[in-house]
Parts: sequence; C-alpha cells; structure tokens
Amino acid sequence: MANWAVGKMNIRGSFKDMNKFVQENFIDNCIIENEDGSIKSETKYNYELDYSFGVAEFVQKVDVRNKKSCLDILNIGEAFPPNNIYKVNVSYNHIEDICYISMIMSHRYDIDTEAFVALSKKYNLDFNTVVIDWNESYAHKLRIEKGVIVNEEKIEDDDAIYFEFF
Repeated sequence: MANWAVGKMNIRGSFKDMNKFVQENFIDNCIIENEDGSIKSETKYNYELDYSFGVAEFVQKVDVRNKKSCLDILNIGEAFPPNNIYKVNVSYNHIEDICYISMIMSHRYDIDTEAFVALSKKYNLDFNTVVIDWNESYAHKLRIEKGVIVNEEKIEDDDAIYFEFF
C-alpha cells in the first residue's frame, strides 16, 4: 500500500491562463452502468472558472451527481483529492489580472516535480505546494514560477516538520 503525502497546492496566474488550465485538466470520471450490466468509464471535461458577477468561481458545467463520479486533475502525477472531494478556493484581482487557486491534495508517495514544471511552462502558471507524509516524517516544499524551480526543499526524519509546516 502506498504512502500518501498530503498538503496544500497554491496556483497563481492570469485569469485566462488559469481558466485554460482548469478547463483542460479538471475532469469528472464517471462510471456508467449499461442496461446489460456492463460498466464503462466516461471522462468529462466539466469545469471552468467564471467571473460573471464580479466574484471568481470554480464552476461545474454539468451536474453529474446522479452518476458515480469523482473529480480529478490530469497531468499532475499520481495525486488525488482526499476522499475524492476537492475544496477549490478561487480568488481573482481583476485590476492586476492575478488569479489564485488553493486546494488540499494527496500525492502518492511525493510531488511529481517534473509534472508541475511542465504544467507551469505550458499554462504560464506558478505553483507553490507543501506536502507531508506523516507516517514517514517527510516533507517536501516546491515552488515553481514560469516553469523554473525557485525553491525545492525536502526534509526527512526530522520531528520539527510537525511544527514547521502547519
């Protein structure tokens, strides 16, 4: 069984770049049961950001609650929301055109640094994340700006991480 490193992921960029990232990477994985008893999986690109009423919102385009589904993010390595539920916080400064997303993530074993660098380059976004594996006394901080690793720090076997990061 894999260890899960849990932490917070913060993303920063223009509203347009952030919305493109959300639209192309945030999905609903739906399990569909056919009448003959067979099961198939369907991926829906089902999320976007909206700023119609002066407040930035993370919006699900089509309600899939009647289906067995879970929200997932593509291209970030083996990472999932705790209990398959995302709490996505969005804020937007329209004067400076800076959009922020903040959310809790669980990463299988550790952060996939290369995946985040690739996303940062492709979407012109900055990523800042910290994860901790409580069972292994391990922490990993990663900050990427414009596709360049600005700070990366790994701490192992140090009891101080329990007090330093949260």
